[in-house]
Amino acid sequence: MNKEERKEYEKQWRIANKEKKKGYDKKYCNTHKKEIGKRQKKYHKQWYAKNKEKIKKCNANHKEEKKEYNKQYYDNNNTDLKNYQKEYRKNNKEKINQYRMNRKELRKQQHRILNLKQYGITPEQYNEIFDKQNGCCNICGKHQSELKRILCVDHNHETGKVRGLLCSKCNFILGNANDDITLLLKAIEYLKNN
Repeated sequence: MNKEERKEYEKQWRIANKEKKKGYDKKYCNTHKKEIGKRQKKYHKQWYAKNKEKIKKCNANHKEEKKEYNKQYYDNNNTDLKNYQKEYRKNNKEKINQYRMNRKELRKQQHRILNLKQYGITPEQYNEIFDKQNGCCNICGKHQSELKRILCVDHNHETGKVRGLLCSKCNFILGNANDDITLLLKAIEYLKNN
């Protein structure tokens, strides 16, 4: 049997055994889901890489149509969408709260990293300084657990060098005194006399 005869035979077999083939296909799909998923992802990635410009043009050409369609769809299904959202919120309160907590924690971490970058240190370096100071303010000695906010990074405003970690009150004192030792000594003298 040559190639053409074989192709014709397979074609005739598929036509005659449509239901049987569907069963085979389903069975194969169920047992090889991961492999099929990987192949599809790979194919889609390649396809999008090849057709990037085409997709951009298409999206640009139909931007207004898409906006109009989405607006029309929302207007027609407004109550259904709102009801669905209410139901979803009611049935998934725990999941939504967990998501919000995770987002809040993530934002805190990102804010902290950005804040530390301002002083030219990494979170690891911050933790190293924190451990050196035993988690206490470098001036008043209060431990982190006694404070509402985390210890602030204190740095020299002229050189930019990090000096240590302070509680917000001590950091505020140094900041308002403009790191001027004579001003702070005068304040100490004032407190002693009064």
